[in-house]
Amino acid sequence: MEIREKLKILKELQEVDDEIMRLKNLNKENPLKIEELDNRIAEFEEELAQEKSKLENVNARRLKTDKMLNEKKALLEQLKKKQFEVKTNEQYQLIQKDIKETARLINDLENELLDLMVEREKEEKEYRKKEEEFNRKKKEIEEEKERLRKEMEESSEKIIIKEDEKKRISARLRDEALLNKYERIRASRGGKAVAIIEEAVCTGCYSTIPPQIFVEIKRGDKIFTCDVCGRILIYKYIE
Repeated sequence: MEIREKLKILKELQEVDDEIMRLKNLNKENPLKIEELDNRIAEFEEELAQEKSKLENVNARRLKTDKMLNEKKALLEQLKKKQFEVKTNEQYQLIQKDIKETARLINDLENELLDLMVEREKEEKEYRKKEEEFNRKKKEIEEEKERLRKEMEESSEKIIIKEDEKKRISARLRDEALLNKYERIRASRGGKAVAIIEEAVCTGCYSTIPPQIFVEIKRGDKIFTCDVCGRILIYKYIE
């Protein structure tokens, strides 16, 4: 078999190994991505809970104010009845003072209640808005999580197919020594045994290739490795 054909096969082999590595990385990276998405949901839930707490706080204050208002109104009615039962002018003056003070408190509470009702309406709108936003984001995140899970499931099947394809490509090489060399370099260089180049620069370590060597690499009648990283150098447009 010509060297040129062997180089083409090594190029194919690297492409398949790149895809296998990509698929295997999915199975490592996707669970981390899913965990990150779960954390984002938890953050959104916390924000929604804080918004709900604000609404509940306003409601509690409104109910408390409403209760106080009713109590003061009941007290005012009692004082108005009592003013006709007193026997001295002094007692009458004291009740009139209490009536006036209670009426003032009722007026303040009514104004406070109106403010709280406005505040409640505002907080309720904010909560509903936040709730809608949360539901929308949660739906998007759950869909993304499902996509990542499906991607992992499919990657396991694709890895089997690609590994079978690698066996067939390796068999076509019919050069055990070269195949072993390829695997040794790949194991020591993070899965990249081949550097595909189109200029006089190694794409594996970015070291400069001597001009004469680059010319010979383009011819494809000899196998060259990078003097720096040891990867097999193959011209991108080899025919």
